[in-house]
Amino acid sequence: MTLLLNRSDVQSLLSMPKAIDVLQAAFAELDAGSAEMPDRTVIVDPSVGGWIAYMPAYLKSGGALGVKAVTVYKGNPAEFGLPTTV
Repeated sequence: MTLLLNRSDVQSLLSMPKAIDVLQAAFAELDAGSAEMPDRTVIVDPSVGGWIAYMPAYLKSGGALGVKAVTVYKGNPAEFGLPTTV
């Protein structure tokens, strides 16, 4: 099951100042060479004009590991009532 968070969901969990602090620290680790962030992997689905991308990262200092996955299907709103980007 996929959990979709809207803007207010995210804002209730993470303030903008905290998000900026965390991103600044993560990019500093990347610049210092203490983070791993391989190139994104993209898979295109030409039959429906969509694609999915995976973007993993690992911050060695805190042992934080995460992956961002995003899909883009232009037909989502009309066909499924979903946003174009999920």
